[in-house]
Order: sequence, then structure tokens, then C-alpha cells
Amino acid sequence: MKIISVMRKTTVLLVIMVAFAVGCQKPKGGDGDAGIVYEKPKETITLEQATAMYGAYQKRYEALNASVGKEDARYGWHSVDFYKGYIGFLEQEAKKVNMKISGLRMYYVAYPADSIKYGIQADYQTFIYVPTYYDEKKQAHIAFDPLHVENGVPKPIHEIITTGKDRAANGTSIYKLTSTATETTSSVANMGEMCKPNCRD
Repeated sequence: MKIISVMRKTTVLLVIMVAFAVGCQKPKGGDGDAGIVYEKPKETITLEQATAMYGAYQKRYEALNASVGKEDARYGWHSVDFYKGYIGFLEQEAKKVNMKISGLRMYYVAYPADSIKYGIQADYQTFIYVPTYYDEKKQAHIAFDPLHVENGVPKPIHEIITTGKDRAANGTSIYKLTSTATETTSSVANMGEMCKPNCRD
């Protein structure tokens, strides 16, 4: 009888532990898990707004085509797995330097006209993703790279991207990115699937 009583208590304890463990698990999210409900993001827009914005861009698009003498790219594409993996990677690396990713900043850029390095993408417009952190003092989301944080201070990634330079702390000397064959690694993302000119779907 004593053995049965112990077994019952053990079984009850195991059931409680399993229920507790399952209850404490965070939802995976984004994988179509049953029972998880996502609210519609406030950043979504109507189809009418999307059409109006696309139409408003056409003047710039046509002017750009006239200046380069050919039709430019219309959009780029990344897989859902890319976004999941990219954000996971950024959060992982930011945690190592005791920072938190607040979002992604998208820069409109173009591939240099170097067909050897960029192939068919050379000379077409594209975009790059740069992570941001929230600066409480400035009350702003600041571009940074978790792979380039020194002594808790992020390098000025916006400045580096837009000028190719990084002002030193004293404000006088200039740090230039390497111009050697070995380029500086970063967490900035690009290399999506480019829509070839004249895409229609």
C-alpha cells in the first residue's frame, strides 16, 4: 500500500511538473502554431494607399530611368526564413554586447556599376537593412552594428555607411574603413532576390 501511495504521489508530481513546464513555454510564433493569435500591425496600409504610393514613386522611377538610360529594378525579395534568422542573429549578437535591437532601418541604395563583383545586379537600385537601438537621451532609434561595439559604445554606423568614415572620439582624426582585399564584416543585410526590370507580377 505504501508503494502504491508513493507511486500515486510521484505520478501527481510528474503531471504537475509537465503542466508547469508546458505552461511556462513561450509561444514560438510565426510558424503557424495552433492557438497563437496575432493582431494586425498598425503599420499595415490599405491597397488604395499602396497603389497611390506606388504611383507617386513612378515620377522618380522614370526620372531615374532617364538618367541611367535603362529601366531600374522595381523591388527586391527575401524569404520569411531570412527575416526570422536575421532578427534572431541580430538579437543574439546584440545580447553579447549588452544591447537590445529596437528595429530595422532600411536604406535605399544601388549596386555599384561593377559587373565583375555584382553580376546582373550591377548598377540597379536596392536596399540594405541596418539594425537600430533606442537611445533614451536622444529619444531616437539609432543605426548600429552589434559586431562593431567597442567598450559598450557602438560605432556610428550611419556615418560609416553614408561617408565611409568614422570620426574618432576626439573629433579630429578620421578612421577609414579598410580598402584592402579583406573587407570589414558587418551585420548589415542585402543580397535579396532582385526583381528584374519590367517585372509584372
